[in-house]
Amino acid sequence: MLGLQVDHERAYHLYLQAAKQNHAAACYRVAVCNEIGAGTKADPQRAAAFYRKAASLGDTAAMYKLGVILLRGLLKQQPNPREAIGWLRRAAEQADEENPHALHELAMLYENPSNGVVPYDPAYAKELYTRAAHLGYTHSQFKLGQCYHLLTVYVSYS
Repeated sequence: MLGLQVDHERAYHLYLQAAKQNHAAACYRVAVCNEIGAGTKADPQRAAAFYRKAASLGDTAAMYKLGVILLRGLLKQQPNPREAIGWLRRAAEQADEENPHALHELAMLYENPSNGVVPYDPAYAKELYTRAAHLGYTHSQFKLGQCYHLLTVYVSYS
């Protein structure tokens, strides 16, 4: 873009400057760079801190990512299912074609009767999968396809 050469280190420093001024998308990019070590040394705890900052500033992708981090205890963070669900719900409320992931993640939780994080609610899981599928999320489209197929197979053998 703009005829510039790829320079991860320069990109990281520019993202960091914008992040210090509370630019949500820049905070998210700083987090990603710190997570994977692009343009800077990999630093999981710093990555988690910038995902949190980006999420707090309203970045949908960061809300989803922070939710998953806290749900699974990634990036050296203690698992915190209650907070994780809060971030996933916020991301799901803002879901769009670029960020449908939280809908699918929540659906998987509501579909699982033994998750211990949210109450078992297959009807709500179906609603979440459907919303994600309508946004073009292939994992949700596939999941719904499986469910309709299994229903057809079950009914035809009954």
